[in-house]
Amino acid sequence: MKELTKRLIEWSRDVEHYADPTAEIDPNIKYGRLLFNENLLLPEEYYREIIRHIEEKIDQAIRFYPSARVREKIEEKLSEIYNVDKTKLMLTAGADEGMKLIYDMCSKITDSTLIIRPCYGMAKIYAKSMKMNIEEYVIRRDYKIEVDKVIQLVDEKNIGVVYICNPNNPLSIEFNIEDVERIIKDSNSIVIIDETYHEFGTIDHSKLLDKYDNIVILRSLSKSWGLAGLRVGYVIAPEYIIKILKGIAQPFNISSIALIALERALEMYDIVKKAINEVKEIRQEIIRKLEEVEGVVEVLPSQTNFITFRLEEDINVKDIVNLLKKRGFYVRTSSEPLLENCIRVTIGPREIMHKFINSLIESIYEYKRSNREDRTSRNKTGEWSSPNICRSC
Repeated sequence: MKELTKRLIEWSRDVEHYADPTAEIDPNIKYGRLLFNENLLLPEEYYREIIRHIEEKIDQAIRFYPSARVREKIEEKLSEIYNVDKTKLMLTAGADEGMKLIYDMCSKITDSTLIIRPCYGMAKIYAKSMKMNIEEYVIRRDYKIEVDKVIQLVDEKNIGVVYICNPNNPLSIEFNIEDVERIIKDSNSIVIIDETYHEFGTIDHSKLLDKYDNIVILRSLSKSWGLAGLRVGYVIAPEYIIKILKGIAQPFNISSIALIALERALEMYDIVKKAINEVKEIRQEIIRKLEEVEGVVEVLPSQTNFITFRLEEDINVKDIVNLLKKRGFYVRTSSEPLLENCIRVTIGPREIMHKFINSLIESIYEYKRSNREDRTSRNKTGEWSSPNICRSC
């Protein structure tokens, strides 16, 4: 066997892949798929208007290669909406391509990265694929970053890239922007801020580009804009980084149909903002209801379009997930640190979320009954009392 082939085979044994949960989900399910944090509140009319626009430009959308002019128009519109210099913005095939390009760029000048966990799992996969040394820092139990410790680790390990997910996925919380800024300011590293959920939170890291030249921001049009199927995101970074990323990105990385769809979607930002505000309203309502559910011991203060909550230690979270599936709801668990026995659920329409709360109550009740762990649930006759269904849901 040739040495090169042998090395590739050895590499293949160590490759990590994204665990894609869509394989077990009926693609026709709409409101029960509460596991991908897609925007479920945008009206059907929004999508129909996008389709109408595609049909009007069907040749541009499908027959021809993607137009550089249309792409430039979209980047200009995004820079206008988010008040970012257009020379500091670049469209990518989802925030994932942006992350991969950044790690590709950085791997040429450094061999090490620090990943602040919990976080989105693809950072580690991309860094590993670039053969980088991976250091990890796990935040405190109170969900705070020990900034001094992070900066010390960066210095001691000669870290070239720091990855921070803020607002955090899968925690749903926001880290203090002053803490994030200190890491950017006091570390000799490129700092990647994954801002996929920024429109559901309160922080805008893009303002830091006026002060620092070592920050790269990842954003997605999958969540707030509800365009996950188009696979489009964008990077905000200093102009010199954007120039490098454009040099290493594949040509025509955004499909023609995605560009034409975006051309119309970006004209409907008022509809998107309305849906974002509705998510925030429902979020607070569902957090309050979750806090009242017996068996739920912690609900994190979400700044995303999902809610993460923790079940009692004596409840097997995987069993609850399976019981929820039986009732038509798909949710996520996580193997990330600090998320033991936690469930992450996407915020959907109010009626669907009320049904979810009732299904969760029923699932916990069914679990406890079948496992006979909660003896206090028996009434005087020895029968199990019925679950406390949320009547207002």
